[in-house]
Amino acid sequence: MNSFEEIMQKRTIPGILVLNSKKELLYLSDEAKAVLESIKRHKAAEDRPQKGGPVPDEVYELCERVKDVSGGKEAERASSYSSILFKDDLYTLRAVPLFRSADTARPSHVMIIMEEHRIRQNSFNLETARSTFGLTERETQVVSELIKGSTNQEVAEALSISEHTVKDHIKKIMNKLGVKNRALIICTVLK
Repeated sequence: MNSFEEIMQKRTIPGILVLNSKKELLYLSDEAKAVLESIKRHKAAEDRPQKGGPVPDEVYELCERVKDVSGGKEAERASSYSSILFKDDLYTLRAVPLFRSADTARPSHVMIIMEEHRIRQNSFNLETARSTFGLTERETQVVSELIKGSTNQEVAEALSISEHTVKDHIKKIMNKLGVKNRALIICTVLK
């Protein structure tokens, strides 16, 4: 496995977007602008239609996932993840609900953290990932769903298992891969 320094050198500065509760874009970092332009080019090249708006549909879907989170302790773990996969690039997205105060019932804003990752052409194969990292068949299925950007609930529905079981599989996968979050599961498997 790569050293921490090698991993950090390969990472790009994440792009940051902030949207209000009406999903209006309020802030866009230069890095996010570059990522959005890259996603737009990929979608046009692959003839993947965009419903509309200045950001990809996947961003609006992430906002929907965190809009009903309450303030306080629940908000600390309320991040939602997604990914957009193209032939040679993976974009990981993380939505974080933002609250005006701890006692606010609903988030006033959502911050989206976007990262772009290069993938070696034709490098991804689930069976190779399975044997390389010692994943079980079910863990491999969970990874496949994570790459699609599925939530825990969506993974559970797709595999006909409970959401709790999905969380257990994700913890085991993170341990086997030596990573600490979903985005790094995807990046590690796809590199």
